[in-house]
Amino acid sequence: MLDCGGRRLNGKLDMEGPRHKDWDQVERDIERSLFKLIEPAQLQPKRKELSVLLHNIFVNNPDFNYYQGYHDIASVLLILFGSPESAYGPLETLSRHHIRDFLTPNFDPVIHLLQQLYPILLKTDPEVHTHLQEAKIEPFFALGWVITWFGHVIDSVPVVSGIWDFLLVSHPSAIIYVAASVIIERRAQLLKIQPESSAIHTFLSKVPPELPFPAILKRAKQMMQKWPPGDTKSDKIGAITYPQTKIPNYPFPWMTEKPHYWNLLNHPWRVSCTVIVFVSIAGYYYFQHNKP
Repeated sequence: MLDCGGRRLNGKLDMEGPRHKDWDQVERDIERSLFKLIEPAQLQPKRKELSVLLHNIFVNNPDFNYYQGYHDIASVLLILFGSPESAYGPLETLSRHHIRDFLTPNFDPVIHLLQQLYPILLKTDPEVHTHLQEAKIEPFFALGWVITWFGHVIDSVPVVSGIWDFLLVSHPSAIIYVAASVIIERRAQLLKIQPESSAIHTFLSKVPPELPFPAILKRAKQMMQKWPPGDTKSDKIGAITYPQTKIPNYPFPWMTEKPHYWNLLNHPWRVSCTVIVFVSIAGYYYFQHNKP
């Protein structure tokens, strides 16, 4: 799904070699990472692998600017793929596409994306929207959701990876629709809380992993279909509208390129040849194993 282009690491990093501009901050974040996701005995070895993964990303991509929370995304991929060698390609591809604007020198695109949350809620659940407006709470409670794709706030890799499956095949703005859907899922509890900013912020900043995420993602998809984000340079709801966006045009290449077998079957004569070859091979093996 993440078109890695064959990019891999050799598993080594010269810690005395050239350092990227965010090296020290990355190291500080690594020291407080992973403890909610893996067993204590695995913590230090996995943090060393995370260090290899993150520093290689930023040494090899000097146009990236690290942000606190990026290590959470890298941590999930490291656990899913098992090693920095295997996780490097997916992390680099994700960073070059869906979350590219999170890695810019400032957070303007992120703030703009967060500001789309309330317009989406206004269209989908006016009562919840009114409740949040009365509390005079800004949408920054969802910052950790957005910039880590819920990797920081949900302590379950299987749950997070399920959310990512949806996000990876969706528009880069899909995360804000998922955020809106999470809020709507918790509307009954939310509406019982007095419209006071600190209480609501505390409630919303925590996302229980036992929420019914298949239903949440289904709702988010329906919301996107009804109020689509458009392309990354449009001004439609949910889109990243900054003209200096670094996100490539959507859909991304791996979403539109047909696999090689599709090209093979694109013409009738190719279908015939393929069938003949398949039948010939099958017949050969059948008679080899059924000799009298």
